[in-house]
Amino acid sequence: MNTITTRHAIPTVEITVGLPAKELIRQAMAKVAHPELHTFLTLVASEPEVRQALSTPMAGSAASAASAPRLPLSFQSYPVQMLRRAGELASFWCANGQNERDVLYAATFIAGIGHLLAGSLVGQSSLDDVLFTLVRPHLHRLDDSAPHQASLLRLALGWGNADEVDAWYVPRLQEAVARALSAVLLGQFGSNVAAR
Repeated sequence: MNTITTRHAIPTVEITVGLPAKELIRQAMAKVAHPELHTFLTLVASEPEVRQALSTPMAGSAASAASAPRLPLSFQSYPVQMLRRAGELASFWCANGQNERDVLYAATFIAGIGHLLAGSLVGQSSLDDVLFTLVRPHLHRLDDSAPHQASLLRLALGWGNADEVDAWYVPRLQEAVARALSAVLLGQFGSNVAAR
């Protein structure tokens, strides 16, 4: 056993362990196997407001707690990590194939983004309108490239047409999204999103 003895005190250095937010966002997008849905989610995540909401360190993490006592080792956590966990939960609970899993992951991620943006609303802005405005151009592209996934995504988010909603399938999709977000402490979201 080797022992190192020093005559001087070694200063404590804070080390942030983990990946930068940009890489965490890239990894979260990579969870979607369907190419068009992957592109859709990546484009939504690249919107400036969304990127900022996903990459702002969460309360209690090393970068956000400037007044907290310094620890020798600290961890940063970002909202993107919570949304990734929620998306993985929703897709795990689904047993109807990879396409539906990808849609549930994306829908949960989008609903979670809405939750993150809620704190930044000003004036008479409606959260539903702000979220849909950010997502709409990318959703229209998804309509053209993968209409089935776009339709399922709309239904899972409560943005579908009333005549498309059945008594079992659509509520099950919406419940999976809400339960997954609730499981990662984001609260219920999605059941009050206005139909588009």
